Amino acid sequence: VIARRGGTSARSASAYQVNATPTLTLTSPSEEGSADDFATTWLNNPWDMSFLPDGRMFFTERPGPVKLRLTNGTINTIVTPADVAPAGEAGMMGIAVDPGYASNNFIYACYTAGSDNRVVRYHVNATQNGTDASTVLVQGLSKANFHDGCRVRFGPDGKLWVTTGDGGVGTHPQNLDSVN
Repeated sequence: VIARRGGTSARSASAYQVNATPTLTLTSPSEEGSADDFATTWLNNPWDMSFLPDGRMFFTERPGPVKLRLTNGTINTIVTPADVAPAGEAGMMGIAVDPGYASNNFIYACYTAGSDNRVVRYHVNATQNGTDASTVLVQGLSKANFHDGCRVRFGPDGKLWVTTGDGGVGTHPQNLDSVN
């Protein structure tokens, strides 16, 4: 896992560093460990990340948690939905920070639940260690062990874009009546 956020990335035995503004360095949790140890030991199947302008990083782990890495290296669990259903390529996947985060504290995630994939908006609490509220924005997206999509990003139009994948049904993308 090499963190990239614009520019180029550099890899060393003790850290992954992004050569961009702001600079992000993921260092190992102990002096003896390597950055590879951090990525493989301290994270459980990391899937996506989204940055705040000051360098804080929200990231997802497929078994369920959305976490926030503070600029001092502290990692807070923000939310683990009770209904997240990790299997194959499914689980907690995409994450995006609202462009107006400084004033609204919203993040958006796409994840697999028991019966579908869904997009949820979370309001991160003031202490940055949980959520105050959540709103399901889209549900009923086909889920599967493969081809789930679930990438969320804000486009140049300021709107939230969501990839849905084909949910394991190859005809979904060509079907205008399908949400996938």
